Amino acid sequence: MSDLIQDVEDSTFEEHVLQSDVPVLVDFWAPWCGPCRRLTPVLEKLASQYIGKLKVVKYNVDQSENSYRRFRIRGVPTLIAVRSGKEIGRCTGVTPGTLNPLLYTLLSEPETETAASLISYGGDADRKARCIERVALAVGSGDLADEPETRTTAFDGAALPSVIASPRDGGDALDLPAPLTSLYDYFYERLPEGDCLRQFALDWLKAIPVGINLYPLTRDYLLWSLADPAFGLIRRVPTSSELTNLLGRLVELHRRERDGATVPEVEWVTLRKWADTLASGLEKAQRDLCNVATNAMVSAKEFGHVVFVELIDAICMFDLLRIHTTWWSEDETAAIERQQKTFSELAEDCGPKPEEAEALAAYRARLSALDKKTREEVYRDFPQMEVQQAAMQEAARAAYDAPRLQHVQYLLRRLAES
Repeated sequence: MSDLIQDVEDSTFEEHVLQSDVPVLVDFWAPWCGPCRRLTPVLEKLASQYIGKLKVVKYNVDQSENSYRRFRIRGVPTLIAVRSGKEIGRCTGVTPGTLNPLLYTLLSEPETETAASLISYGGDADRKARCIERVALAVGSGDLADEPETRTTAFDGAALPSVIASPRDGGDALDLPAPLTSLYDYFYERLPEGDCLRQFALDWLKAIPVGINLYPLTRDYLLWSLADPAFGLIRRVPTSSELTNLLGRLVELHRRERDGATVPEVEWVTLRKWADTLASGLEKAQRDLCNVATNAMVSAKEFGHVVFVELIDAICMFDLLRIHTTWWSEDETAAIERQQKTFSELAEDCGPKPEEAEALAAYRARLSALDKKTREEVYRDFPQMEVQQAAMQEAARAAYDAPRLQHVQYLLRRLAES
């Protein structure tokens, strides 16, 4: 690991993170986590690139059994951005669509103007045309990555549509509230590949009217994401659960704030304490939903753009997890777990993923062959699973894609109506 990255633990967290004179990116990781290891070179590059402007530290969650609860960590890797001792954003299961906006927010000067003062495209119709033209050229030339793995590994940000539309070093800013810019990249990163995906990159920019304030839309979208009976977080909670009452209270506070009332800080604090107490007694899937909701238990003026991303991910992953945990019998599930463990052990022997194109293709071919071989061993014992596998994958794909498509349609419709 680079000398520029520092290990911290409970006893040094206050000194090296909360009291730091420069912004801090905290990597919550674990030695057994493959994605954590793959993220390390990215963090080393950032630490080297922003010497004096940014500190990168690593916190091993296995060093303290209370770390998950203390920092409300739902999984690793999780990155938390801290400026002046205060968390200003986080992302879990790190990808370019979450890391780049988080990094940009962390390195930017604290805003002197609120999101409510932003006017889309700076009120300039020609600027909007230039932003759309850049993305259209990128779509036509192939510079805007559309293969799933490329979209989720381009950590330099070059393949993100918001960066192409509005280069960081240029003057053609989109001038949108941070959540909307982040969601633009997030949905592009996760929607199914193909012509519809490339069209989305243009449709989003076209749907944004020139010269209006879209901050109210972010508030409406938060409420919709929490409370919509078909596609909101509340749909994933049993009506008999106390978590339903908690979410109802959260929606009530945000609705009051949206309607112009000031919600005293003590009400947010009381709600977060309720959530912490409730989460400890929930099974994992419901506990994850509760933890995500907790991140939204602050005034809409204070929470970061990553809140929206985590809400959508929680909604989609809950549906996906339900399919994976109910589709197979206990014996079939045990066989799958053995297969996955065997595959992971064999994959480790293949070494780290190379960057050079030809070596990368060979590496992927080896992994594919290993996956096929270990699955065939399962199918010999449970031949019916081979037929059922395709149906399960189709159901999982629909569970993964459908909610995101509905969220996109909601936002596109609301943008066009603004």
